[in-house]
Amino acid sequence: MGIWWEMHIGKATWAPGPDVGATTANAKRYMDFASEHGIESVLVEGWNTGWEGGFDDWSNPPHTFDFTESTDQYDLEEVVEYGQQKDPSVGVTIHNETGGGVSNYLDQIEEAYAYYEELGIHSAKLGYVSAEGMSIDGELYPHHSQRMVNHYRYVTQLAAEHELMLNVHEPIKPTGIRRTWPNLMTQEGFRGLEYENASPRGNPPGHTLTLPFTRMIAGPVDYNQGIFDVLHEPYGGDTRVHNTRARQLTLFVIMFSGLQMAADLPENYDDLDEFEFIENVPVSWDETNVVHGSIGRYTTFARRNGEEWYLGSGTDDTPRALDVPLSFLEKGTYVATVYTDGEDADYHTNPTSVDIDEFLVDGNDTLLASMIEGGGQTVRLRPVEGKERADLPSYEYPDYEYDSFIIQNEVMASEAITPTLEVTNPGTVIGGESLSLYVDGEEVDTRFVRVSGGNEEQVDFAFKPSDPGTYEVAVGPSPDDLIATETVEVTPTSAEFEWLSFDGFDVPEEVERGATIEVTGTVTNTGDGETSQVVKMTVDAEVVRAARINLESGEVLK
Repeated sequence: MGIWWEMHIGKATWAPGPDVGATTANAKRYMDFASEHGIESVLVEGWNTGWEGGFDDWSNPPHTFDFTESTDQYDLEEVVEYGQQKDPSVGVTIHNETGGGVSNYLDQIEEAYAYYEELGIHSAKLGYVSAEGMSIDGELYPHHSQRMVNHYRYVTQLAAEHELMLNVHEPIKPTGIRRTWPNLMTQEGFRGLEYENASPRGNPPGHTLTLPFTRMIAGPVDYNQGIFDVLHEPYGGDTRVHNTRARQLTLFVIMFSGLQMAADLPENYDDLDEFEFIENVPVSWDETNVVHGSIGRYTTFARRNGEEWYLGSGTDDTPRALDVPLSFLEKGTYVATVYTDGEDADYHTNPTSVDIDEFLVDGNDTLLASMIEGGGQTVRLRPVEGKERADLPSYEYPDYEYDSFIIQNEVMASEAITPTLEVTNPGTVIGGESLSLYVDGEEVDTRFVRVSGGNEEQVDFAFKPSDPGTYEVAVGPSPDDLIATETVEVTPTSAEFEWLSFDGFDVPEEVERGATIEVTGTVTNTGDGETSQVVKMTVDAEVVRAARINLESGEVLK
């Protein structure tokens, strides 16, 4: 983890000043949290001199970064010593941002790497941020030029000599060099999570479902997931992380790195049960299965470390329920700790809700990954121990029950109809199923129905018949698997019908629970002939009462 995300969301600055993130005290605060939770290293960006001004100042000549001199507000040696004295100890991941000043970096690199080795620093994050190009001997070169290919190779070898593990940002594409120089642990080379603050659009939910099938094929990726406060209020302005919190957990399984970052602020992890997943999840794997996937739409990865398996499922901006068969498990019983989008989770208003459940499973089971828009589900699978076999329930696949398909049997043409279906989940875990409304066999509306275990939900569909006639209206997962069917008679449009006034249409601000509220109004037929209309009362967009009103021309009903 490290002093990084707080600069991206605007809580702190890289440049020295009253809001700078890189202070000795702040680094110690991160180290305290890291030691308590078994995190081995803390990254501190903005620790060294040269960050004065903004991006245009430090990413263009003259490049003034010094890679051994701390700012007045930060003492590198004191922070290193503090981390070494913790139990367990916490190291420093040194940050070297060149700003594209490659010659400036090369002038200092041997002295800097020797200094880091002397201090006991064994990991580094390198950066080459510059829109103009890499400055070498007064000339500019693209990142992928031969000069820069040579530079990256030289830096990797020199770092190995000083026992320094590298995480390189703004690199050339992976080439397999890490097999020769395994200290090149991971690298960027794509739109990382920091781009969530580049614009309101950020990285859309499908972005991290595309990378496993594209960039990640070439080698490990440093994405910097693990943001729990995905709306990052009050600092985020009009930006956000375009995932749910549950999805951020899945990225520790989906995105392979070898070096992972718990990227959020320490205070956003405090006292949260879901942080236990980050404490437990490995960063290296003995076996990987891609259970299923569609590029940019959804995927499920299953990865094994020793006797434990971890599952990560994610979806794009479409809510989904995926079946995840556990046939890859060895014989025996496992404890499944499931982290999924909460029953009250909402991508826009409540994306941090996570439900955590534990069940007993074996290789014959199939889990359901029920995910909202931008959501995910993560599962830790470990062999059962001791009394857990008797204390924990077995997993039961959610099986919906349906009741009370309600629809008006007679309506006028062009009148909106709101069929409703009662859905009950008698199981113990959140279910998920796409149900469609069919009119004469044609799909007119689809809803993703997500009901938590032991609960019931009313699902509202909508359609508006334009022509008179008799219609067969049905609901179900598919035309061949219908739950219920009703016949609706659509009559021609009658005379004009209007609400002219709402006498006494007042709703009290407070009422006692269970009290009845009466709503009155006046209905007048201003047309030339008899009219028949269905009037509906809705509460929070749900129809609670409907009544058919028949009026002669000029008739008034109160």
